Amino acid sequence: LDQPELECRTLLKLGDLFSEQGRHQHALYYYEQALTVVEDEDQQDLQTICQFHVAHMSQFSTSLKELETARRTFEELIPLYEDQARRCDEEEVDIPEDLGRSLQLAYDGMLSSLSKLGNTDQALEYTECHRRRSLLWTLNVRPQIPDSSKLFDDPGSLSTLVGRFDPLKVQQLFDIVNVMNKTVLYYSVVNDFLHLWVLQPGKGVARFYKSSTKENFMDKCRACIKLIRTVEGQSSPCYDIENRALPRKMAEVFEIKKANLRASQSKKNYRKELEKEVEEDSKKTEPPRMPFKELYNVLIAPVEDILSSLPLQTDLVIVPDKDLLQVPFDLLKDFKQRSLSDRFQVTIVSCLYALEVAFVGLESVRKPGAALTRPQDKSLIMATASTGSIMVTKTRGESTITYTRSKDPGKGLLEIPSTREGRPDLEREGLRRMKLLHTINKLVTKTSTGLQITTSPSFVTEFRQLSGQEYTLVVSNPRLPHVRLFGRTWKPFQQLDVADKEASKVAEYLGTEPLTGEEATKEMVMAVLPGATVVHIATFGSWEEGILALSPNPNHLQDGPPAQNEYILTPDDILNQKVSAKLVVLSCCHRDDFQRTLDQQMKLPTVLLAAGAKCVLTQLWPVPNIVSNLFYHHFYQALQKSARVSHAMKVAKDKVKADDRFSAPVYWCTFVLIGQDVEVDLGHIKRAMLDQTMDKVEDVEDLLNPKPLTPEAASKETLLYRLQACVSVLLSHSKEHPDTVATLLQMIGDAIDLLDATQYRQPPVRLPDHVVATPGALPLLSLLGFDFQPRGAHVEQPYILFPHWNQGQLLLPSYESLTAAIDIIPNRQCTQCISEILPTNEDVLCQLIDMLSLTLHSPELQLRVGDTGVQALWARGSTTRQLLSALGFLQVGPLLVFNKVARNRVLLTATLHLLCAVSVTKSSGVVHKLDVSQLATSQLTTVGTRETSMMTPAIGGKVLPSLQPVLLPRNQLNVSATWMSVKDKASEVRHKMRLSQQLQGIQGDYRRYMSRAVQWHSELLTAQANESLAQIGKVSPKPDKVKVIHGASPSMERTPVEVEPTLDLEGVEQRRDYSNYVLHRRCENIADLHRDSLRKLYLPFLETEKKSKGLGTRGKNRHT
Repeated sequence: LDQPELECRTLLKLGDLFSEQGRHQHALYYYEQALTVVEDEDQQDLQTICQFHVAHMSQFSTSLKELETARRTFEELIPLYEDQARRCDEEEVDIPEDLGRSLQLAYDGMLSSLSKLGNTDQALEYTECHRRRSLLWTLNVRPQIPDSSKLFDDPGSLSTLVGRFDPLKVQQLFDIVNVMNKTVLYYSVVNDFLHLWVLQPGKGVARFYKSSTKENFMDKCRACIKLIRTVEGQSSPCYDIENRALPRKMAEVFEIKKANLRASQSKKNYRKELEKEVEEDSKKTEPPRMPFKELYNVLIAPVEDILSSLPLQTDLVIVPDKDLLQVPFDLLKDFKQRSLSDRFQVTIVSCLYALEVAFVGLESVRKPGAALTRPQDKSLIMATASTGSIMVTKTRGESTITYTRSKDPGKGLLEIPSTREGRPDLEREGLRRMKLLHTINKLVTKTSTGLQITTSPSFVTEFRQLSGQEYTLVVSNPRLPHVRLFGRTWKPFQQLDVADKEASKVAEYLGTEPLTGEEATKEMVMAVLPGATVVHIATFGSWEEGILALSPNPNHLQDGPPAQNEYILTPDDILNQKVSAKLVVLSCCHRDDFQRTLDQQMKLPTVLLAAGAKCVLTQLWPVPNIVSNLFYHHFYQALQKSARVSHAMKVAKDKVKADDRFSAPVYWCTFVLIGQDVEVDLGHIKRAMLDQTMDKVEDVEDLLNPKPLTPEAASKETLLYRLQACVSVLLSHSKEHPDTVATLLQMIGDAIDLLDATQYRQPPVRLPDHVVATPGALPLLSLLGFDFQPRGAHVEQPYILFPHWNQGQLLLPSYESLTAAIDIIPNRQCTQCISEILPTNEDVLCQLIDMLSLTLHSPELQLRVGDTGVQALWARGSTTRQLLSALGFLQVGPLLVFNKVARNRVLLTATLHLLCAVSVTKSSGVVHKLDVSQLATSQLTTVGTRETSMMTPAIGGKVLPSLQPVLLPRNQLNVSATWMSVKDKASEVRHKMRLSQQLQGIQGDYRRYMSRAVQWHSELLTAQANESLAQIGKVSPKPDKVKVIHGASPSMERTPVEVEPTLDLEGVEQRRDYSNYVLHRRCENIADLHRDSLRKLYLPFLETEKKSKGLGTRGKNRHT
């Protein structure tokens, strides 16, 4: 033919025809002919298709030459298909079904070819590589595959691409098994053949087994699974199943595919034929109708001799594949009628990589080639020979509790907070120099919390009660109105009443209160999920998408139904949380029939494991409501005292099986444990929750620990973080209170003008009611230093007492942020996104500011989605991406384009102005001019350290022999004077002169602030009194009709509605006392500021223990 492409495609169709008939050699002939036709043509895509089909047919051959050809071809095609999938993901295009199917068949063909060639270790490598790839795509972590865009331009680039594609080596898989110290049964099903690897610690692959062609393996498994899931009487009312599944993402396409599939089938009833075949097969088995025994013979019996050598209750990990996921492995029985759960602690995972992720967490998983280390679950004890002390570090979740035990009493005195880690033990050194260290005595050598208690007659030692931080979480029955889901409006067909009752029962077992209804919001669940030890979720969800539905925020700003991101808990949301749960129970995502099963990738359980959960309990297929309630009752009862989760699951299954109504296997073999088999003690968790409640009630720290004499002032970073939180709350409620931001802006502007003015000329100003009613408004005013005083006998609309000093220099950032917020509020989507992002860490702010400033000042610059600074912000499902989309950013292929219309530019400028105002390191100058030197600069701090960070000078940087300050407990500063006994050096004199000048400035500020506070307070009281005196002597008007309060009768005194309340003597005293309290608090704040300034002034001259060794105190007079 003169048309090679047409001839090639014709030959491919002929090959497909023979391939469908199972005539592999005939199909291979036509595929090779097609490859020969297209080899000399410049059509690389068609050539790749031909190579794939040739390799796919060659894997069925018994010829070593053809098998080696298939192996080499698949080795070249797998990296190519992986790169094509990567590029589709970068351009946010769904991976074509043909590409996904080709990639699946390529991995399966590689496994089949390698197993026939006898290279079983490399076959295991590629099998694990494929499942690892699926897991990483599930977790939105893309494998690093080289770019093949120029693959065919350079003939040598193919070998480079193949060389850089490096699957996990078998030794790395052995390292995972060795660290986990568990026996692993690794299954793989390819072309209806079973491949089984037995991995053991210290031995590697103990055995490889492959089923023969005569076993008809998959037909037996499918028949047994169908028999297990057969149930009778399912239409009975007590066997109802509550539908907790979200609609499919592509529901219409799915239904069309089902209709096309039914239309393509013949009129024969294949279902009846299949049932007849199962019935005939069951008659041949001995004894009949024993699916668990048959599955055991097929899946476990080939390696029974290895399992028999293991001790009882050994951990056994099952890695199933495809249809084997529906097999209840823990219930398979041997010839002695013993189930695997009676002999082993059985758990399942999707791949070995998931086991590693569940063990050390996604962030801690080592890169290929790095060593895997076991995390320290127990306390790490380190002995120090020089000091004789023992440092004990206990880690719970994210917090690290560190305390010291030592023979030296002073070493066990203080528990240094996390904010002081890395600083010298200045307080202990101060006590030593003050000769107070010997007064410390041990009252109790060891408490129940492991903390050492010390006392001293000279000062109050520090005490801290350490209570367990474990707690439980139950989420159920969210309140869902009409919402947006997968691009269309959806409303639940019913409320989850059964799930609500289930949650109430489970919460009773766990000793907590469930989050249900409007309380089960996405924000609330994400706030409490990271610290929970046991989590039970019974809500709407989707196995295919790996998402959960919760209640939307009632304060959402966008018009119309809530958007999907406001109530859907996505895999990205879960992965962004550091979950510390030992057990997560998923009672969700299932439909109201027995046909819907857990997805083969186990997406939602795997995401929870990757986020930090130890194990996940879920159902392979749904069971009736009464069965699930019965199971959870016995399951949680078994965990009341310390027990393994697998043991509790076995006890619950036995209890359900013992009920005559639910003796069928379909009711009790659906529950499966994914991840690690951990030990859970609900009694211990309940005691920890009780301790936490007692700590809140008793407030132990405030009672037993006196407050510092010099409170440390909050840093600018901490104050700006609090400002972000207030602005976030204001924006989230701007829809209900549209005038509050403008009112606050006016008040802050007046405060700035008053501080710049020489005299206080402001008349009494009242606080509007809408400001009081707006959440976040009063906290913002309190943060800025505003106070309020009641107006006579009225409680509403109090008088405003403006700040007497610019506390933390926050007035200008607040004014700038609210000015920008006025331009942002009209755009509901942008307002909602900013309120969700704030408060955030400085790194995210700097990345956003850099990107927005580049777009504002250099619109011609093209940003790529894969760029380092853009990739994190444009991550799929992230809130920052939603903000950028609201600002007008669009993705066009690999490029990120900004829609430069006037409305978007105004919105971008206002957003940039707001972010700069609440940033520590970025100034508002980037709004007006691009400063390239300031790009990619940020203050590397985390949210967790903001509340305790201090902007203090360097300690020990300078030395003054004649002026040696020391730090004592309760933040006291002791300064020693030499009284002319030591001659001052020239450098020391210069330091003292600078100290004197700085001290004069601090004293001057103190006097000015104190005078202003007293004067402004007095003038406000005078203005209020004059306002009241102005009403005295005026004749009140007497209207013809007076409106009175309803309910009065002629025999009772009638009270007018608009009567002016009056204060009695007691009320006047209360108002006067509160006015004096406000003045006293302001004076105390000024005094604290003064003391903190003095402390920071002397901190550079503090001497550490090493510097002060050998120094005496003779001839020195001490002053505190």
